[in-house]
Amino acid sequence: MGVPAQGAKPALPDRKTGDRNEPPPVYAPRAFDAVTRGGRRVVHAHGELKIRAGAIAWVAGPVLFLIAQLVTQSAWRTPYSWMINPLSDLGAVGCQRTGTGYPLPRYVCSPLHGVMNASVVALGVLLAGGMLLTARCWGSGIASRAARSLLIVAAAGSVLVGLVPEDVNPGLHLLGAFLGIAVGNCGFILAGLLRRASPLGRLRPLTLPLSIPAIAATVLLFTGCTPAAGFGGMERLALYPLRCWMVIAGIYLLREAGRCATGGGQT
Repeated sequence: MGVPAQGAKPALPDRKTGDRNEPPPVYAPRAFDAVTRGGRRVVHAHGELKIRAGAIAWVAGPVLFLIAQLVTQSAWRTPYSWMINPLSDLGAVGCQRTGTGYPLPRYVCSPLHGVMNASVVALGVLLAGGMLLTARCWGSGIASRAARSLLIVAAAGSVLVGLVPEDVNPGLHLLGAFLGIAVGNCGFILAGLLRRASPLGRLRPLTLPLSIPAIAATVLLFTGCTPAAGFGGMERLALYPLRCWMVIAGIYLLREAGRCATGGGQT
């Protein structure tokens, strides 16, 4: 056996074979690594599925709401006006003439009130469910957290409106309407201030133009100033923009679900 040159470091034998000329071992993935990577794929797939479910909820809620409104309205024996009659008239349980006040006195009789009330409850549940399932698509920041919180409160207001019709408990019904319309539109306009890098923040060019008129109509509605549009018309101007946004945002998130699930909505 030769003597190592002076100053040279002796070669260390391989721990397994003892061969000094053995090439460095090639890394082979362990079973744990495969499970970890597979787990990540499963987590991302699960997150994408949740976002798609939330997006579908947002599309389904307003569509069912509109269909229920048209079906319920068709059952009226007396004329129903979108300009004069509030949406709540479609959910009134009894047939009666309203007293003096605001909106104008009118005869209300809605044979299919159960259909309308069920759709209003479903709308609130689907709005809240969609909010929770699409949380990753809202990004971070104060505007994101505040918008989501206010919209969930608005969803609770919608459920209250459907469970307590206007002629059962007017006070609670009005509270639900205020939460659903006024608080909801406050959350709506904050959704227009989301960070642009977040998936829903990219909808700012659509969100702000829809939310600003909705806020203006809300102020006019609750202050009793409804020129030309009437009470029913002003209520719809305050209510429908958010419902339209839900459908558009839901369709958009069906396409962006993968990006949200992988962290694209956390910017």
